[in-house]
Amino acid sequence: MCCKDIEHKLTLTVVTPRIPATTTTALKVLLCSENVPPQVNGIARRIGHYASGLEQLGCDVELLHPDCSDKMVSHVNPWNFTARMMILKPLSFLELLMEPVDVVHVVMPLNLSGMWILAGFKIRRAFQGTQTPALVISWHCNLHDYIACHTPVLLRWLVRLVLTFGLCWILPRISDRILTPTRATEPKLTSLWKCKCPPEKGIRAQDKDNKCVRIYTPTRAGVCHTGIALDQFDPDTVTSNWGKRWQACKQAY
Repeated sequence: MCCKDIEHKLTLTVVTPRIPATTTTALKVLLCSENVPPQVNGIARRIGHYASGLEQLGCDVELLHPDCSDKMVSHVNPWNFTARMMILKPLSFLELLMEPVDVVHVVMPLNLSGMWILAGFKIRRAFQGTQTPALVISWHCNLHDYIACHTPVLLRWLVRLVLTFGLCWILPRISDRILTPTRATEPKLTSLWKCKCPPEKGIRAQDKDNKCVRIYTPTRAGVCHTGIALDQFDPDTVTSNWGKRWQACKQAY
């Protein structure tokens, strides 16, 4: 794992991955994110939870981020001067495509190096005639709201045009699945990952009286759980033993 000095000390609640490994060995996960601990932001904390949770489940996780100087060239994020973005080195890109990987997980939005990685593995799968590795995107930002608040008025139409006909057009075609922290995150975006199948092959569900049958169109969108225990994440628990431990972990980061 790149940069082994990163320690994740929080207790997590993680859903077991449903994607089976190609061998009896540990599931190999390539996780690419521009936000990782010890950065102080929600995405970094969530990815720290996710990576350490997968390791606790026995997965072999390789974490790519801007501080992996052997594979990445980092630069300042022009939208957030406290964070960094990354450019994948060409030779490292080719080396990654040769690695045996079960899952490629790219953290979005605006992770351009991650998009190149997804596209590269998509092409590799086409040549090999396989569906391995699984290609997953997790989206951690309401980007349209962010644009409305932080983009100059005269540039908003151009930025939305690039996102609609560029980023949002490409991503569903180079990935198998998109995950969001909640189902309310970017519903228009996640709807682009619907499965292309006729209605008769949809998921049928009946109501309690078995009278009304609804057909749900299968989707390639899901939820990437944050690891928060909802029964404990409450203002009244701040002074409890669990709340004190959480505060201690927060200060450690």
